[in-house]
Amino acid sequence: MTMDSLQQAFEATREASPLWLRGLRDDAFRDLSEAGLPTSAQEDWKYTNLAAVAKRTADYLGMAAAGRSTALPADLLKAAALPADAPRLLFVNGRIAAMPEQNIAGLRIFELDDADDATRQRLQNALHEESAISAGSLGLLNTAFLSDAVIMEVEPGVTIAETLQLVFLADGQPVSAQPRIMIRLGAGASLHCVMNHLSHGAASANVVTSIDCAAGASLDLLRIQQESATAHHLAAQRVRLGPDARLRATLIDLGAALARNDLQVELAAPGAAAEISGLFLAGSGAHVDQHTRIDHQAPNTHSRERFRGIAMARGRGVFNGKIIVHAGADGTDASLSNRNLLLGPGAEIDTKPELEIYTDDVKCSHGATTGQLDENALFYLRSRGIGVADARRLLVSAFAGEITETIAVAAVRGQVESILAGLLEPAVESGGPVT
Repeated sequence: MTMDSLQQAFEATREASPLWLRGLRDDAFRDLSEAGLPTSAQEDWKYTNLAAVAKRTADYLGMAAAGRSTALPADLLKAAALPADAPRLLFVNGRIAAMPEQNIAGLRIFELDDADDATRQRLQNALHEESAISAGSLGLLNTAFLSDAVIMEVEPGVTIAETLQLVFLADGQPVSAQPRIMIRLGAGASLHCVMNHLSHGAASANVVTSIDCAAGASLDLLRIQQESATAHHLAAQRVRLGPDARLRATLIDLGAALARNDLQVELAAPGAAAEISGLFLAGSGAHVDQHTRIDHQAPNTHSRERFRGIAMARGRGVFNGKIIVHAGADGTDASLSNRNLLLGPGAEIDTKPELEIYTDDVKCSHGATTGQLDENALFYLRSRGIGVADARRLLVSAFAGEITETIAVAAVRGQVESILAGLLEPAVESGGPVT
């Protein structure tokens, strides 16, 4: 029934697309119809049931989008806690609502709406390229119902001093946002980018981001998801690193009733390196699923990955981290660590670290742990006169702090820590370790 509803929604919205985009949307929907949406019968979706997400997505996509507002929700924008003078690209309900006010030397931004011939060709080429590599059903869904697309390019050799902000807001309207973000860094370029997702009500989003870093380029990426407790949030990032390119990414998931994030990094040339840090919180009754895949495709590539997960009462978290060392990728140095904390009755986290090696001369490690607060550590703190709630608070803060300390922007780091502390307060006030 969901695919029938999506078919009706697709036909209802197809004519609103520019002529040059319709062929790409047609191809994507055809492939989506053949593949179907992900189900728990598939290994990568074993622990995550998308039935409710699929129904809401189909229902929302079937509603008329003509009246969709892009007025800025001031309270959500304030909650993003980003410097007001930093350049920002704002999406509201999946559509671009505001572009950076200032021109930034070396940074070019192209958008879908009102595209001239040159911009249209650039977007068309990029979307065709992405369609060829985005074989997953959610990528096809995004292309078939594309709500807005933007390409950001940093010219070779340019370091963007300002932190570029991409803020995604949903004000509670019945909209299934399907934005597409494409970031291109030229050789030797450098960029610091923050992506922040916030919403009211039963929001629905499926955000696809592709990033290409040329030789010697450097990207510092921070992604924060703090959507409402009834939101559905799907997101994917695909990063390709050229020779000696660098990625430093921090992924934070603190909200939504159901959230799924997929990160894929290709270390495609010698000297490429990635440092990935992640933290997710599955609140009461929430489901958070984190999947990562790092492909070492060339010699002398390096990756470090640390993920921390927290589940509160009746919350469920999922972590699946995969490292693949391909044939010929000699000299690979890779490590993956996942630690998880259960803070209430019915809390559950399923973790699956994976390591596949198809060559010799490598240095690789991976591991995962899941447990409750250490009773010995709690006893030690209480023996020093610290109350049980404060002791729990200190231990949980230290656990999460291993990741939040990697957030470079002080205002954002403080906001994340404050939000996290508020969400965790019911657990730390429960008194004593969970039994």
